Amino acid sequence: MNCAEFRKVANVYLDDEAPQALQAAIQAHLKTCTECRRAHEVTERLAALLHTVPATDVPDGFARRVMTLARQRGIPMPVPVLLYPAQWWLDLASPLRVAAAAVLVVGLAMGTLMGLDVGQSSYTAPTIAKTDALTQYNLDYMGDAPRGSLAQVFLTIEK
Repeated sequence: MNCAEFRKVANVYLDDEAPQALQAAIQAHLKTCTECRRAHEVTERLAALLHTVPATDVPDGFARRVMTLARQRGIPMPVPVLLYPAQWWLDLASPLRVAAAAVLVVGLAMGTLMGLDVGQSSYTAPTIAKTDALTQYNLDYMGDAPRGSLAQVFLTIEK
């Protein structure tokens, strides 16, 4: 393990969430690299210090004041998807919205026309004339079969 790899997984190791193999690799690296070992010790001390500091209560109206200041400064506010589910439609460029609406209208019109045609169709199922099996199933090619072959036996039985 090198220093760049250690920096990527240092927090996972610090929180004891690293798999056993990764822990062994990190410990081996910390034994050989003084810079990473010092950085890890500082991070451990900082984490221990943060665990001793009690969490402070957020004053009432804090979020409202922050949002008001953000609006005054012109910072765009994200619209929660739950409050406005069609936000993605408004985010599209106008020509793209017009094209999507046109495709929707044409698709609905074509589907309606095709649905009307199904109910008024004069389709009748093809009927098979009661003829011999040779004509019905196009078995004429079997006529040249040699005597005694399976095809010739079939033709003899069919007649």
